[in-house]
Amino acid sequence: DTMPAVTLQYNDSETHALVAEVVQEMFANVLGVNVELNSIEWASHLDALENDAPQIFRVAWCYDYPDANNWMFDVFRSDSGYATDGGNSINWVNEEFDSLLFQAAAESDPEVRRDLYGQAEYILVWQDAGIAPLFYYGKTLLVAPELDAPYTYTNIERFDKWVLK
Repeated sequence: DTMPAVTLQYNDSETHALVAEVVQEMFANVLGVNVELNSIEWASHLDALENDAPQIFRVAWCYDYPDANNWMFDVFRSDSGYATDGGNSINWVNEEFDSLLFQAAAESDPEVRRDLYGQAEYILVWQDAGIAPLFYYGKTLLVAPELDAPYTYTNIERFDKWVLK
């Protein structure tokens, strides 16, 4: 009853507004917390993340290569750079998390790497709740049976790899 309202900032778009409204409703219904919504244009949003991040904000990352290192080490490591280049926009630091990432980056055994990244993810999402992943972008591709169009993990179509059967 005594908790003040918190603000959720997101860059202006219809889709992000719908997601923000759902998050606002969940905070109210599940936690009893009033969330005020703040929609701003993209450049101002990035500037805010860089200089004075709001309490809660929307941000996304589309990976550059299909490996946990690109999500965890490149984006959430405490010294990973600025928000505008995909760096640590949450301004969160956890030494155990960083240590696990460095161990995983140096590990050659895929099973050990997976376990180390899993431990790090647990710290980020559950233990410290530095982020709350809401959804993953998806893509639907309808391909004629006579076309061989290999799946790309980066969602960047490689038309040069398409082959007619």
